[in-house]
Amino acid sequence: MAYSMSWSRVAGVAILVLFVFLTLFTTPDLYSKKQLQGDALAVPILGRRHALSLFNSNPNSTDGVVSRAPNLRPIPSASDEVYNRATDKGRLLKCWMKDPSAAGSLGTSKWNDYDALKEWGWIETTTTLYGGERSPGFSDIVGPFGDDDWTNENKVVKFEHKGQHPDQEVTLPDGSRREVGYPPTNAVYENKLYPGRGVIIAEWNWNPQIMIKDEQTSKGRDWDPDTMRQPDLFQMSDFWWLMWKKYTTPTQRPALRAIAKHNIVNEPTQQVIARALKQQWPDEAEPSLGRAPVWPGKVFTPDMEGLAPLLGINSIWGIPWFLIQHYGEGELGRLEVKRITVFVDVVSAVFYQPSAIVEVGPVEDEA
Repeated sequence: MAYSMSWSRVAGVAILVLFVFLTLFTTPDLYSKKQLQGDALAVPILGRRHALSLFNSNPNSTDGVVSRAPNLRPIPSASDEVYNRATDKGRLLKCWMKDPSAAGSLGTSKWNDYDALKEWGWIETTTTLYGGERSPGFSDIVGPFGDDDWTNENKVVKFEHKGQHPDQEVTLPDGSRREVGYPPTNAVYENKLYPGRGVIIAEWNWNPQIMIKDEQTSKGRDWDPDTMRQPDLFQMSDFWWLMWKKYTTPTQRPALRAIAKHNIVNEPTQQVIARALKQQWPDEAEPSLGRAPVWPGKVFTPDMEGLAPLLGINSIWGIPWFLIQHYGEGELGRLEVKRITVFVDVVSAVFYQPSAIVEVGPVEDEA
């Protein structure tokens, strides 16, 4: 009997431990800073799971995924302040895409040398990309998963900020000089390039500012803003240009037709998208909840009010900026955003990560 009671107690403790573990590590409302994966500073643990992994784990499973979930949580709308700021920024970017020279000195980038990436501590890993895309939206623009009609020109280009630029003196706001260092920030930029299709797909892009703020750099909590700096070369638009310039031919370069952002986790971005969806399609199921539907998703065109705020949000504004900075001869030419499609790969009751396809084309001058 004593032996039996002992095992009963052990079993009870084991069940309790299992319950606590499941509560801590499967509750969407809890946050973790040790698994930072995105342009959000604090993302629910389950929210960090890349939606594409649902396809990879078991394409035939419907666990956690429904085609039409009646109990989906609404996505909060952006505040007036955030939405209006994004709208104003988007309108300005629209004007500058029409006339990049109006941006003045802001409309140029000093980064044209690919070797500058290594100089500033970015370590490149590039692999040839075969097989197309699983995401329904992306497969429409570059080909379905398993498509063998590929050359070796398609690439997955990954940069990790693991190196270190030499210390140097900088001028502080008060005019004094100070020597600062550039420790590795562990930032990651991973993008897919389809030169023949004119497509860039942004997959994993976590910039140095986020890693510093979330204490995920090589220095952790010991990052000292007085003596340490992020690399000077960090803007996503500069990375797109340097990659696109290197891996395309002069003929392919201006034939860019789309840049896609896969599985956006940035909450302010999601909330601006939510408000635009609610305003444009108030009577439709998912959009009325601020949620993008599955492919073919919802399309924002220049005649819609929702396009400007989408152009100005954190996860997208770098795309028009990329076009503005590289409109010159031998670069992209004069391109502008034609429309933005937002959608999700799957409808999930567990997490929400919309994607966006930003289609671009030659500027149409206004009469």
